[in-house]
Amino acid sequence: MQLSEHAIRYTLSHLLQVAFPHIMPSIYIDNQNIIAEIGDVSIHFSIMDEKSRDALVAGNLACEKWKMAPGLIVPLHLPNAEKKLYKTENQSITILCDLITLPFIFLSRWEEVQPNANRDAHGRFRFEGSLTQKYDVADIPLADAYAMLLRQWVCQLFPRLQIPPRQSQIISTHDVDILTRFGNLKKSVRTLAADLLKYRSPQLCKQSVQQFFAFHNNFRLDPYLQACDMLFKQDEAAARESIFFIKAQKAGEHDCTFDIAGKEAAYLVKYLHENNVRVGLHGSYKAASDSKLFSLEKRRLESLYGDKIELHRQHYLRFLPTQTQSCWESAGIREDYTLGFAEREGFRCGTCHPYPLYDLANDRPTAIIEHPLIAMDMTFIQYRKMKVEKTLLKIKELRNICQQMEGDFVLLWHNTTVWREYTTWYESVFCKL
Repeated sequence: MQLSEHAIRYTLSHLLQVAFPHIMPSIYIDNQNIIAEIGDVSIHFSIMDEKSRDALVAGNLACEKWKMAPGLIVPLHLPNAEKKLYKTENQSITILCDLITLPFIFLSRWEEVQPNANRDAHGRFRFEGSLTQKYDVADIPLADAYAMLLRQWVCQLFPRLQIPPRQSQIISTHDVDILTRFGNLKKSVRTLAADLLKYRSPQLCKQSVQQFFAFHNNFRLDPYLQACDMLFKQDEAAARESIFFIKAQKAGEHDCTFDIAGKEAAYLVKYLHENNVRVGLHGSYKAASDSKLFSLEKRRLESLYGDKIELHRQHYLRFLPTQTQSCWESAGIREDYTLGFAEREGFRCGTCHPYPLYDLANDRPTAIIEHPLIAMDMTFIQYRKMKVEKTLLKIKELRNICQQMEGDFVLLWHNTTVWREYTTWYESVFCKL
């Protein structure tokens, strides 16, 4: 692979924004010279040679394990025999290790467009076999870690530079895949029977019967609708930003679990709007590769919401780089929250900071700001099959890393993961963050 000037500038802009927030650096790229100026300090960057790049993308580049902080170790490729990280001269510092190539691969999702990219049955890029796995950085936002190392080196050499930190935040997001548990008689009987046949729990069945009669008298008391209220109020009490992503399909369409034209959807959207909760589109399964369908769903939700919808997360976390990103751009999406591995928590994009997605086909940054997904409830429950206590510890660990990197911890918790067999998960994990 070769890095164009646009690719280098794009990656360097992210690293500098993370390393030196609130400072506007100047970037100069001329042939082999890559220079950033922070005030009166010049930083010269290095790019690895072609042989090293080939080894890097193959997943077998020899790297040093560099200890940043307790429990945080990052891979660094040191091409010089002395294993020096940098050298200085007057008002300049030259970085001897490549801080650009691997972060570009993660930020741009370069490996996901390769012909041999490992994908699952839904077309999702898999953690297994990824460079994230090969370099053991699932739990490390590598681009951010490189940026913090850069800050550390520069500030040690030029202590007069004052770097105010960026404020980290927790963003609590909720995908409304299923709007109501009950509905017509057939659906209600089926879900009640499941408590006895699947879970063999008379107590659970009794609770469900009570919820059914409450719903029958007032649809607003459906447990999944109530769960939306519970999640929002928990976020509000914890002073977390709350975002709900809502599907916008109509009855009879592929994978439609509720009708956006129904009274239940109208009630939820109105409730969220009245409480100033941010609402985004949850693009359907097929809309990930169908621009017309995606735009139609967006217009439906906007009509119900009464305002522009510019936030988004794809259903099933489906992201097909050469197709999905184009759907988002043409529909006017400004912020996306899709990019995380379904089967593994952590840092798929190498960052926990919002950043512009990259259009690899046209070698340019896009106007879409990605907020990488760091942890999802079903990753721990369905894919990892972890215990509740271990899940809470893992989520807190990831949250602390995001805070250390001055980034954002984006969590996904579904409205269907609140009641019944998930009550313990909701109470012992989500409510204790």
